[in-house]
Amino acid sequence: MSNSIDTEYLYVKLPDFKREWQTVNLVKILTIDNVSEAYDNLIKWKKESPEDYRHIINSLKYAAGVSRKDIRNERRIRKVSSFNDGGEIFEVKNGNSTLARLFIFYDENIIICTNGYWKKSSGAGQNEAINRARELRKIYETNRK
Repeated sequence: MSNSIDTEYLYVKLPDFKREWQTVNLVKILTIDNVSEAYDNLIKWKKESPEDYRHIINSLKYAAGVSRKDIRNERRIRKVSSFNDGGEIFEVKNGNSTLARLFIFYDENIIICTNGYWKKSSGAGQNEAINRARELRKIYETNRK
């Protein structure tokens, strides 16, 4: 089964995320076969854990306004995986106060949101979530124009 990527992508269409915040990087959500894991996670967090959702949105706002090389706040964004081709996966969070984690990667000046993860105290499932972000990035790289 081949995966199809929505080549228009899906802007983060959330009432709490504004276009004017995207001064350095655009923030988009990866949609494959009309499914967006990141979007589904964000909507779930907005309903079930508004404080965690707000922290993730604030961290995305930070990322949208600063170049990747200038990210210095690992309490908000930290690299969790690297590829041989130089690509990286980042985890978006906000300190220790939030259990929500959103995985992203950069395509030049576009931040691509891939999937989310709800952190458990044991860390169970984190590696699987990171591996899923890596898989989604590979699908994106294979199918983008």
